[in-house]
Amino acid sequence: KPEEFYEFKDKDRVEAIINANFDEGIIIKFNDNIDIDKPFKIKQTVESGRKITKIILVIGKNSKLYIADEIDSFKNSYSGQNLYIILKEDSELNFMLSSRFGQRLKGCL
Repeated sequence: KPEEFYEFKDKDRVEAIINANFDEGIIIKFNDNIDIDKPFKIKQTVESGRKITKIILVIGKNSKLYIADEIDSFKNSYSGQNLYIILKEDSELNFMLSSRFGQRLKGCL
C-alpha cells in the first residue's frame, strides 16, 4: 500500500462499508511537477448488470492536471463510482464528470 493511505485506515465505519462494496478499482498516481493541459480520460462502461468502481487519484506536488471521468451504461444496467482524490501541496486539479445512463454516451470529452 502506498504510504499516503495509512492515515485513512479504520477511521470511519461508514467508509469501511462503502469500501467493502465495490467490484473493481484502480489507483492512479501522478508524479510531482506534472503539467498536463489535455484531459487525462477515465472511462467506465457497463453493458449489463451492476458495476461499482473505486478510483483513487494521487496528484503529486506542484502538479496541474485536467481529468475527464466518463461513465457510460446501457439500459437495465447500473454504474456507481467511489472517487478519492489526494491532492498534494501546491497542486491544481480540474475535474469533469460526464455520465449517461440508459443509453450509450456519444462523442468524447
